[in-house]
Amino acid sequence: MIFVFVSFVYLSDSGTILTAENAFSTFALFNVVKLSFALFLPNGISQLNEAKTSVMRIQDFLLFDELVDPNESKFYTHENISNPKGKLNQEQFLSKAKEKFSLLF
Repeated sequence: MIFVFVSFVYLSDSGTILTAENAFSTFALFNVVKLSFALFLPNGISQLNEAKTSVMRIQDFLLFDELVDPNESKFYTHENISNPKGKLNQEQFLSKAKEKFSLLF
C-alpha cells in the first residue's frame, strides 16, 4: 500500500490528474506485482542459494586431487583384462568351492 501511495503522490506532483481510471489500474498492477513478489521472490532467493551451494560443492569435488590405487596398473594388460582387480576366474572359483564343500562333509 505504501508503494501505491507513493505512486499517487508522484503522479500529483508531476502534474498528472488522478482519475478513477488511473487509480484502479494502478491498484490492479500493484496487486499483480505484490502477488508475484510474495510468492516467487522468496522461492527464487531460496533456489538461488541452493544453486550456489551446489556449484560450490561441485567445484570443490572437481578440485580434489586424484587418488591412484598402487595395486592397479595404469595400463591394460592381459592380466588386467582377464582378471580385473584380483577376481577369481572360473577354475579358481570352482576349486575353492570344492575345497569348502569337502570341508563340510
